[in-house]
Amino acid sequence: MSDICIIGTGNVAWHMNRLCQNAGHAVVQILGRSIENASSIASGDFTQLTDNPSSICQNADVYLICVNDSSIVEVVSSVGDFIPKNALVMHTSGTQSIHTLDPIHAIAGSIWPIQSLTAGIVVDADKIPIAISANSASDAELISNFIKTLGTPFQIVDEINKTKLHLAAVVVNNFTNHLIALTQGFMKVERLDFKLVRPLLEFTIEKLDNAAAIDVQTGPARRGDLETIQQHLKLLDYQPALQNIYKLISESISLIKHETEDFPIQILYRPATGIAPIKLDKIFIQQVILNLARNAIEAMRDGYTADPKLIIEINRP
Repeated sequence: MSDICIIGTGNVAWHMNRLCQNAGHAVVQILGRSIENASSIASGDFTQLTDNPSSICQNADVYLICVNDSSIVEVVSSVGDFIPKNALVMHTSGTQSIHTLDPIHAIAGSIWPIQSLTAGIVVDADKIPIAISANSASDAELISNFIKTLGTPFQIVDEINKTKLHLAAVVVNNFTNHLIALTQGFMKVERLDFKLVRPLLEFTIEKLDNAAAIDVQTGPARRGDLETIQQHLKLLDYQPALQNIYKLISESISLIKHETEDFPIQILYRPATGIAPIKLDKIFIQQVILNLARNAIEAMRDGYTADPKLIIEINRP
């Protein structure tokens, strides 16, 4: 087992301290902006607390930099000279490059927990997948061996794919939560109990264990039910934020990619020339175009040709 120094006292630091302690590692020191902050996440009887970067322990095996993204460079600058060159140093950011650790000249990389973590709310280790990035295959192996001891799933990714992974995490977590928050606000105003739709939310996620989301999409936009869509939009006249999102997502659901999954057709969108602009209801005209596109796809299925294309020309004023 390893001696570990945790730098930071926020949500991720709280969880990393817990994971390390549960794995049998010794968290020998926690460095925070204040002793009070450091003590707020400490759980080991023999953990030293400090708020002085120059007092950082110089004989730990592993240093975990668990601070917010904008503070990593500052932290590296303040502690880099005190960390042994043979130590394993990792930051936990999903957006910052591993090269922010270059000044330390140690075995370095990043371990980003792909989970929404809050101090004090326990999350099982197997529900905290870790994205590992490192400068070399040998560093990635050393980091992987350490992560294995924590019992968390992990995957080694390069910097570019970590950025893409972070984008995906923002969409499924932050965007979903915001949509739920807007819905809760709407239901509160309308004096409706959110508990009535929570089982639906939970089952929607459960279905992803056995099917792709695109294959289990339901609802008025998927059916092309314009009457229901317009009725819903009218109900949201006093909730413009939720109304705009409803429109946007309905339009997205109506896209025809799912129509081409078992019959690959290249769909091209390009600017139109020589077409006069007209003013129509956006949802209505999109449904018209969708129906025409479906008819075109069916026709191409019946008379298959190599490299089929569906070209949609749009004139946006």
